[in-house]
Amino acid sequence: MQELEVLNQLYTGNLNPQEALTALTPPVDFRALKKARFIKMRILARDEGLFPNLLLRLLFFFPFPVVLLRLAVRFAPKKLFDSLNEDFGDFKDMGPKDLYRLIRHARGTTIRIDTEDALVSIKIR
Repeated sequence: MQELEVLNQLYTGNLNPQEALTALTPPVDFRALKKARFIKMRILARDEGLFPNLLLRLLFFFPFPVVLLRLAVRFAPKKLFDSLNEDFGDFKDMGPKDLYRLIRHARGTTIRIDTEDALVSIKIR
């Protein structure tokens, strides 16, 4: 169906909003998602001097593999995930495996956190 046809049917009442939404959005093929292999981090502490920033650049110079993240998530204490559930209500049902799977299939994602104290850039490749 064309977009205009769907919108006209929605306007006349032949379709409900849920049916119109499913007609307008293409189906997502999850097999087409690219798997991430590396995570690149860059941290700039604004209030600190030259030496701490150089140390952070040296520490995060090379991207680290997502496999290491899997090990970290596997051996992370259960209290860490419980605190995530308390702070972020959307992640109540998310466990360590789901968190790893979420990051594993997030290739091409760039996260940029800009605060008064620091600038953090995370690229998932």
